[in-house]
Amino acid sequence: MSRDEILSGDLSLDLFAAKLRLVVEGNAPQVYQNANKFFANTFATDGIKTLIREVFSRLMKQSAGAGVVRLETSCGGGKTHDEIALWHICQNSVVRS
Repeated sequence: MSRDEILSGDLSLDLFAAKLRLVVEGNAPQVYQNANKFFANTFATDGIKTLIREVFSRLMKQSAGAGVVRLETSCGGGKTHDEIALWHICQNSVVRS
């Protein structure tokens, strides 16, 4: 599957530098700002599924897990992507298993 911006040569390298602050402020590129676009372009890894399950189990008092989650991945490993996913789920009140 090809993406239009790649084929047209209009792919912005800024898209590879996600910033949670810009999403919170409403100023991020649409691929991060728009929840539907964000999740359509997000591969749900086991790691992000586990993070979402653990965070929301704790918030809904269904789990007595740790109150602090330390995201440990290498540079470019998806920490900000995980945070943006959690932000969108909270903002849109969407929790899926």
